[in-house]
Amino acid sequence: MNAQSLSAVAGLPGDDTWLEWLLSTRHGSDATYAAALAPVIADIRDRLLDHANIQPGQAIADIGCGDGLAGFGALERQATTSVTFVDISPGLIAHTRDLAQRCGLDERCRFIVASAVALAAIPDASIDVVLVRAMLAYLEDKKAALGEFRRILRPGARISIVDPIFQDNAFALAGLASQRRPGSSDVGARYAELLHRCRSAYFPDSLDGIRSSSLTNYNERDLVRLFQVSGFVNVHLRLHIDSVPAPAIPWGAFLASSPRAGVPTIGDILDEQFTAAERGEFETMLRAKIESGSMLEQNVNAYVFADNPG
Repeated sequence: MNAQSLSAVAGLPGDDTWLEWLLSTRHGSDATYAAALAPVIADIRDRLLDHANIQPGQAIADIGCGDGLAGFGALERQATTSVTFVDISPGLIAHTRDLAQRCGLDERCRFIVASAVALAAIPDASIDVVLVRAMLAYLEDKKAALGEFRRILRPGARISIVDPIFQDNAFALAGLASQRRPGSSDVGARYAELLHRCRSAYFPDSLDGIRSSSLTNYNERDLVRLFQVSGFVNVHLRLHIDSVPAPAIPWGAFLASSPRAGVPTIGDILDEQFTAAERGEFETMLRAKIESGSMLEQNVNAYVFADNPG
């Protein structure tokens, strides 16, 4: 599956690619890798909730809730808050409902299987805070989703989102594509060749592809404009760029992982697109760095918070 197909994956009713990714392939089913990711994910969640400014007794909608991380965080912050969890994945909604029951929170929760662009199960002007975590990127029609968010929000209510910005990654990959020298014996050129072939499964690597993919055809300033034209007021955006050492990952977990739902694991890419010799080259170049945690990773997240007009 190529990068341009990701939004289609997000829109398939009943598709549980998301359940598999969140509970397994995000961390290669490895407890050590999952534990290393946990504080990074929690930090993103906490920033999202800080900007939401949740107050006692408010009704929250966690749209594209995934495993419920943001919504459960809201329940922890305000004991009297209620949360409506919404996701397109029936499996994730069932998983989140089970977590709520086990934690004794189910009486304060509602669970809906729905797309972000079709929230008919939520009445007009019934929500005080909408939370959205890493979901807009996968929607072709982002404006339609923001229209639904405005519809369910009460006058003067707030939206808080965090969205990954992938455009720079795609431009970097397009640059890598232009530098490819297939068959070169130069170690640096060979590394670039193999790396490009691996990463092109995750991002478009041409300008036309970048413009046509819902993942990459916008940046943080485009998000601000989108909120403005959708009718939100008091729009604020904070861009966080974190360039940090990647966690040390067991090689097996690295091969069994994928960076997003709906894309192949790294191991699948190597098996399907690389010869045995190329896989050996790739492992020689990367394994020691992956397992030692000496690689750098850069995460770019845009936090947008705004108000529905009063």
